[in-house]
Amino acid sequence: MLFFVYTSKIWFSIPLVYESINWCMVALPQELRVEEGHARTCVLAKFGIQRCPKIYDNVIEHLGKGHFGSVALVELPSRRFAVKKIGKAQLAKDKSALLLLKNEIEAGMACDNPFVVKMYDYYEDKDNVCLVFELLIESLKSRFGQILHGIPEDFARYYVAQAFLALNHLHFKGYTHNDVWIENFLLDNQGFLKLIDFGFAFKLEDFKDPIKRKEYIGIENSMPFRGKRLTPYFVSIFGIPVENSMSLIKLLEPEKGQPANGIAEDYVRFYIAQAFLALNHLHSKGYTHNDAWIENFLLDKQGFVKLIDFGLAFKLEDFKDPSKNPKDPKNKEKGIENSMPFRGWYYNRAPERIELKEYGPSSDFWALGLLTYRLAFAVEAFNAIPAKEKETEEEKIARWQKEETMILQGKYEMPESPKVSENLKDFISSLLIVDPKKRLGHADPEDIKKHKWFTSVNFDWEALVRKDVSFRETFELQRYLNERP
Repeated sequence: MLFFVYTSKIWFSIPLVYESINWCMVALPQELRVEEGHARTCVLAKFGIQRCPKIYDNVIEHLGKGHFGSVALVELPSRRFAVKKIGKAQLAKDKSALLLLKNEIEAGMACDNPFVVKMYDYYEDKDNVCLVFELLIESLKSRFGQILHGIPEDFARYYVAQAFLALNHLHFKGYTHNDVWIENFLLDNQGFLKLIDFGFAFKLEDFKDPIKRKEYIGIENSMPFRGKRLTPYFVSIFGIPVENSMSLIKLLEPEKGQPANGIAEDYVRFYIAQAFLALNHLHSKGYTHNDAWIENFLLDKQGFVKLIDFGLAFKLEDFKDPSKNPKDPKNKEKGIENSMPFRGWYYNRAPERIELKEYGPSSDFWALGLLTYRLAFAVEAFNAIPAKEKETEEEKIARWQKEETMILQGKYEMPESPKVSENLKDFISSLLIVDPKKRLGHADPEDIKKHKWFTSVNFDWEALVRKDVSFRETFELQRYLNERP
């Protein structure tokens, strides 16, 4: 069975600025150009691949299709890959497309972290640009069955730690992810998280350039589906599908007719640790993810988290350029931030992003707080008014405005059920702080590791980074499920 979960938002995860040219002449930016059919790097050579053939010569199965392109399961000489194909004709229709594509490629190629999906290479032919990713193949569903009411807090801590490491690495590389949610974390074949989908990654250094800064702001505000909530449509189309894979969000699915109750705290810790590692790695590469919500965390076949989807990643250095200041009224209707299809997914966007202020790694840590909340309680922190099955446009706008106000004011409640530790509540509260400069991790990402939610249980970060098998078995989900009443 194929499950669509790899890189959310294919049809707009490729992005920004290539001055008006004829579509048939569209190509990658000069610094990324490659000879037709050839891989840009020699990374694939270790798999016996010296030349990337056209994608359709080796397709095992077409996995998904979106506005900008499609994803296929491809078998090259010695290995299978997930290949994301982006049509140049579609790119030419969106002035922001090439910038986001450039960021997605750079962020993906820059990252080398156990909790970030591996982008092996990219290549182009006359009509397409193709991104070659590792194939994450096993789902939690196939391994552990249906999880009815969430996972233990220790397990959540374990995965949140991995998510943090992934994001922090991306930030270190000079990018923000900008799409950190549960669907962009997969599990690899050892059960560890993988952060995926750099389609919204922003290069931090780009914010130093006033022109590029305007473009980023425009993208955020122009996203299609601004204000739209997650639907089955998003799940099936917005990601690179992977064979028998599953999103972290599947952990929260209740039995039909039963309420969602989150997952046990130990399991929340387990997953959040991985999410942190993924985000922290991305930050270390100089990018913010900017879409780190539950749909962007997938699980590999061993049950570990993978952060996916770099389509909204921002380059951190770009924010240093005052000429790109989004607070200028004339900039607010331009650029990436203003044009993004999911402008209204306010529950995923930090307050500073909604207000079009300068932002960086702290914005991803806000999303990490939302992910922790979602894993612990199985609901959104700022879901003010449940969406009706049939809503009028006026009702939708009213609901979005209410949720936006709650986020900007930092107003949310901790549910009474399920019961969680005070340390977990404090961890969430420390991340969901409106002022990004006061948010946990802003001064030093290591502060997240040092939070009492982790230190109180002597959480072994080094074992997690090593993907120590005995450490993982502590959070064996199957055993947890078998022991549940």
